[in-house]
Amino acid sequence: MLKKSMTVTFASIAAITGLNTLAHAQQTHIVKEKTNVEALAQQFSTTADEIKKLNHIGNEEVEKDISIVVPDKDIVEVKSGDTLNNIANAHHLTLDELYAFNPGVKPLIHPGDLIAVSDKGSATLESQLISDSSVYATSYSSETETAPLSYNSAETVSYVASPSYVTSNNYNTETVSAPVYYNNSALNNQGNHYYFGNCTYYAFDRRQQLGRSVGSYWGNANNWASSARNAGLVVDHRPEVGAVFQTPAGYYGHVGIVERVNNDGSFYVSEMNWNGHFNDVTNRTIYNSSSYNFIH
Repeated sequence: MLKKSMTVTFASIAAITGLNTLAHAQQTHIVKEKTNVEALAQQFSTTADEIKKLNHIGNEEVEKDISIVVPDKDIVEVKSGDTLNNIANAHHLTLDELYAFNPGVKPLIHPGDLIAVSDKGSATLESQLISDSSVYATSYSSETETAPLSYNSAETVSYVASPSYVTSNNYNTETVSAPVYYNNSALNNQGNHYYFGNCTYYAFDRRQQLGRSVGSYWGNANNWASSARNAGLVVDHRPEVGAVFQTPAGYYGHVGIVERVNNDGSFYVSEMNWNGHFNDVTNRTIYNSSSYNFIH
């Protein structure tokens, strides 16, 4: 009788151990804005089928504020209380190995940050988020526009976009389908009220320079797509020179400006406060345009 009880006990322990192992192979992600499963899969270096299987869903889209289970074997989303040491230990890595997977990562991490814990995860983040990163001057005072632009800060914003522009930052001359007519009567532009040094602060100013205003009170970057739609702007997954690119990934999301669209579908951007560059404007090439919203 005692032998039988011991057998049951060990079986129970094995089952519990199996469940714990499964739990450590997964993590939960709260969707900040409606997205598709494929984009979510790319974000966490997995497949759409794997996410559907883990969550027992068949839909191609996931609604805002839904908690989704995703694998954590390649990319980990930082949760409150996490440290690089904790993440490294949980994935049987040394701190040096974790730093090697995440070039440029700072010791202080924040909820919503994505941390690579494998070669595959590192390659995914590199291709999506940190390719061709370099810092350049934040001043655009010598930028030359090919047509004069006018603003009307609180009233209707109405203008015709020039077919091309050239900047002093050595960008290639870009051709925009012209003329493109913008008439955004719902924009509430009362100056730049975003926090200095953040991505939203820069994106607001850069759009002003391009003559394509955005609202002054759109909140954190993860709210910009919905705020833009409410203001009557076109929001889609098509990169265009001068458009705001937006992702709800991370705790606050991120925004920047498309400066060039390449023949392979990738796009070259300018942005602020990316990857720890507070109040620095940096640029990079992003390849997975389907994972981003574009505010036109």
